Amino acid sequence: MREAELVELITERVLEELCTSCGFCATRTCATVRACDLVAQRHKVPVGVSARHIHITPEHLKLLFGEEAQLTHYVDLYQPGNFAAKETVTIVGPKGAIERVRILGPLRDYTQVELARTDAIRLGLDPPVRDSGDLDDAAPITIVGPNGSIYLEHGAIIPARHIHIPIEDAERLGLTPQDLVSVRVFGDRGLTFENVKLKIDQNVLLQLHLDTDEGNAAGLRGGEAVEMILPDGTEYPFPEEVEEERKPIPTAVELEVEDQRGKPVVTVSVIESLSPQVSELLVPNSVIITPLAKDVARERGIQIVTREGRRLV
Repeated sequence: MREAELVELITERVLEELCTSCGFCATRTCATVRACDLVAQRHKVPVGVSARHIHITPEHLKLLFGEEAQLTHYVDLYQPGNFAAKETVTIVGPKGAIERVRILGPLRDYTQVELARTDAIRLGLDPPVRDSGDLDDAAPITIVGPNGSIYLEHGAIIPARHIHIPIEDAERLGLTPQDLVSVRVFGDRGLTFENVKLKIDQNVLLQLHLDTDEGNAAGLRGGEAVEMILPDGTEYPFPEEVEEERKPIPTAVELEVEDQRGKPVVTVSVIESLSPQVSELLVPNSVIITPLAKDVARERGIQIVTREGRRLV
């Protein structure tokens, strides 16, 4: 590894906790403008692709991590109030184990492991496809933490694909929690997902949730736009809404800096997370830009400019 690459890698590790980002998708992280927000501005349905993860009760968290254990915030997810925690565990089945499976917060009143079918095969399990919290016939699984382990007789499921949709949007579209919709994916690996459930709530953002097997089958990384087909065959977004312009897609975005000591740093992951529409990144007057970040910014035609208007790249 070249010295410059090593420096970049170390910088990435140090700063990954300092970036304002959405960490929901398994193969994509949005550190400034969230791709799903851009899709929503076009009245379309954004995609989130989630890797295997765990929801956990306070009691089980203490058994795995100790009596004083609490979830430590790592990165926000797209849905308000939800986050990925720093805590990870090992999950064990009859044929194998998977390490570093992340816990998602906040704490729940049930503990469950959500897997893709590929994960289940690796573990030697045959979990059912179920909604979150529906564990009556879930597969048995063992969860191992640094301070202990727990065995769940009914703990592992494959999450049913679903769309989170705000109450007002569901009412406008005439949808109820009992309805099933379809989702059409465009592109080289385009397909249609049938039997997509609806999770209708007040404090949610419109988003389709798939597991990694489903995302891979459709060539999706997360943040893409898909089309929802309602039970009566109507396609959403409606043609008139596609043509309607909301607020313009930003071509200039500002580097979001949370509380931190020292100068903010622009790394290559920050540049790569910018949406294709972005041509200018606004940064504080005092900032560090890594060499690889400069190279990638130049390749993508992105100018890095201070708030005073001084061009750095």
